[in-house]
Amino acid sequence: MRYCQACHRCFGDGAGFCLFDQTPTFLVESLPLVIEGKYRLEQLIAHGGMGSVYRATHQQLERSVAIKILRAEFLSDRVVAERFNREARAAAKLKHPNIVAVYDFGLLPNGGAYLVMELIEGRSLREELRTHAAQHGQMRPERAVAILAQVCAGIEAAHRHGIIHRDLKPDNVMIEAAADGSERVLVLDFGIAKLKDRDQGMRGITDENTIIGTPNYISPEQCTGQTVDARSDVYSLGVILYEMLTGRAPFAGQNTSAVLLRHLQEPPAPPSRFRPGLSRELEQVVLRALAKNPSQRFSSAAQFAEHMIIVVKASSGGTGEPGGAGEEDETRERQPLMRFNEIAIAEQKSPAVAAMVDSPGYTESVVVRPPTLLIEPQPRTRFYAAVAIAALAVIVLFGYLWLDEWRAQAEIAAKSSAAPVEETDDGIEASTRREKHPQIARSEGEIVQGSGNKSESGGRQTQPAASVSPEVLTGAVTGVKPESPTASAAERAQREVKSVYTEWVASAARGDWNRHMSFYAGRVDYFRDGVLSRAKVEARKRRIFGGFDSYWLKFTGSPQIQLKQNSGWQEADVIFDRQWRVHRGRKRVEGRARGLITLRREARGWRIVSEKQIKK
Repeated sequence: MRYCQACHRCFGDGAGFCLFDQTPTFLVESLPLVIEGKYRLEQLIAHGGMGSVYRATHQQLERSVAIKILRAEFLSDRVVAERFNREARAAAKLKHPNIVAVYDFGLLPNGGAYLVMELIEGRSLREELRTHAAQHGQMRPERAVAILAQVCAGIEAAHRHGIIHRDLKPDNVMIEAAADGSERVLVLDFGIAKLKDRDQGMRGITDENTIIGTPNYISPEQCTGQTVDARSDVYSLGVILYEMLTGRAPFAGQNTSAVLLRHLQEPPAPPSRFRPGLSRELEQVVLRALAKNPSQRFSSAAQFAEHMIIVVKASSGGTGEPGGAGEEDETRERQPLMRFNEIAIAEQKSPAVAAMVDSPGYTESVVVRPPTLLIEPQPRTRFYAAVAIAALAVIVLFGYLWLDEWRAQAEIAAKSSAAPVEETDDGIEASTRREKHPQIARSEGEIVQGSGNKSESGGRQTQPAASVSPEVLTGAVTGVKPESPTASAAERAQREVKSVYTEWVASAARGDWNRHMSFYAGRVDYFRDGVLSRAKVEARKRRIFGGFDSYWLKFTGSPQIQLKQNSGWQEADVIFDRQWRVHRGRKRVEGRARGLITLRREARGWRIVSEKQIKK
């Protein structure tokens, strides 16, 4: 299997270049494009510490899925292989709206393994925090609690199955928008979850002396390799809530050791230090979740969610605070999310909480806080600087592309004016020729090919579907008179170039690459790759078209031909339009572009010395 390093789309082994942007593809050895005859890899989503995640399609069900691939070198370790199998079994047990579903898993021929999961079309909580900070400042408590309550609901369901996540962080939380405007929050990656399984075969798989997790979100007992339980996840949830409210993690450092020591020894700074005006009750909830001693934390994720909702509801019922219109609109758009959270934890909440969330007007009594823009200027300054740099880079890129195209068009126009073919009245000339030669009225036709198919022996063959009008084959060109005793040298040269062009495109449409390449010179200035030998150009064309199940090509029948002199050589620029439609499996790709080939008159006839694309 190969994938494009620019757009990350996946292709078969025969596709040396991306079908979409012509970027060279990267070979992933021993990984098939279709797994188990069912899952076709479509696009690389992300790289992980132990493998990669791909977007794929279940071919029989025509359903999009996400596939996590574990590299074979990791599976050579029995402990890691068992951990991957345990992840699949553990995740398959979990059926909850706030947990990503697992559909299938298995082994690959190269010794690797795969895990088929629900594909989430959304954004991570990390991305949500960055976007919210840029647009609205710090996240409002109501919004933060609304998101985290759904996370708590999913984690509580995992805890009831004896599964501890142990790596909760904003990157492992996804937010998916629904059609009705509400949002669904899901927890990802139970890959380092600890099963409370009494099976002797499972003991010792997770080494208690091994630190597993992300330093900024790890619990103190994880730092020391102690036994963990549900309260370890509560600590990580507290770190996430702290970051959502203040825009910063409670413990950070220049290296991992410094962060772990702060988790073990240093109490967290009160969130109100970085967010003035934060309610004292909500601050106490955050600090309790971050207690060093697990016995002083909330006993479960459900209890943590209950206290968050109670505190936010109490704050909303107090004196309101004025807020900007933008924040108020953002709050109203997010209101369905709070209602979903309350339903998700209904099994765990007390009667008092039930009465609270079911009371009339609950979703209309949200406090609107103005965004505090002076709390953390450094992160936002860096963000705006990055946006400005990116915008400048885009402007420079578009300016360069526009200037390059303008220069190309100017050069062609200059060369055309320097060596005009013939000074004629196009309107009269055309109507005269249509009267004398009615067939010339159709010379603006096109050269079309139906589809290429593979023969039983594996070679590339094509249907004899190329349709070339007789006047095109005989070299008739709009604006050029038929051969006559008094025909000028320029007219004869144009007819010769047109004849070469016609057979060149017809051979490409037929898939006759031997004939097609016979029109090239020994060295060719080929697209953006510079000067290549004819053998390399032929190998590239065969490799690209050989990766298709079928293809359809369409070229302009009457191109623009402009004669010129270059260093003593007679040359001709041929500008034409082309369309294509290629098939590979169930995928079909269409496109069009304007091309330019330059032919030079050599001893053995006109030969192509340059092939470029000048416009899409």
